[in-house]
Amino acid sequence: TLATHAGASSGGTPRSSPIVEVAALLAECVRHDLRCIAFCKTKKLCELVLRYCRDTLRDTGSPELESSVCAYRGGYSAADRRAVEGALFAGDLRGVATT
Repeated sequence: TLATHAGASSGGTPRSSPIVEVAALLAECVRHDLRCIAFCKTKKLCELVLRYCRDTLRDTGSPELESSVCAYRGGYSAADRRAVEGALFAGDLRGVATT
């Protein structure tokens, strides 16, 4: 189980959810001006990672970076996907959660 891998069975502290951890890592990369892509299995997880990442950026004193993170997934219009691609290639985005 996740808790066993994190050392909880041997008295360690269990880890938080993998989605929360991915969002925290994405936020950390964004704060350090690194461009990063977080791959998610589903559209819903993609949106959760995005929301948690933006929450983390806001809660850790970097609300100005919230707009530098977005999602890229199925269900978006072709125009919306091209806009995300353009922003990513132009360097306007630092983080993308994608399927």
